[in-house]
Amino acid sequence: DPNGPAEVAELVRVHAIPWFDRVRTLEDQAEKWFGRRAYVGWSSPNLGALAMTLYRLGELDEALAIFDAPMRRTASPDYVASLRCIEAWLREQKALGSPPSR
Repeated sequence: DPNGPAEVAELVRVHAIPWFDRVRTLEDQAEKWFGRRAYVGWSSPNLGALAMTLYRLGELDEALAIFDAPMRRTASPDYVASLRCIEAWLREQKALGSPPSR
């Protein structure tokens, strides 16, 4: 369809851009996308993203506190391994006193 690209561009302009404008700050990402105040420990699918967003906000202690929650026995080993890597990296940043880049 020769009009296809123009139609898609118009749909992006009308629908997608306003959607991204609603949720664009790091604070908004932490709250609205990753459930900063509502995460449920290791069962949260966005735990790694939330931890990294909190780090970028300068909330390193809050990011590390996420990993203090008890891990579910049914948690996927791959998921746990990836989150442990993020936790280790965050702990290194704290030890180094590395400031986040916003």
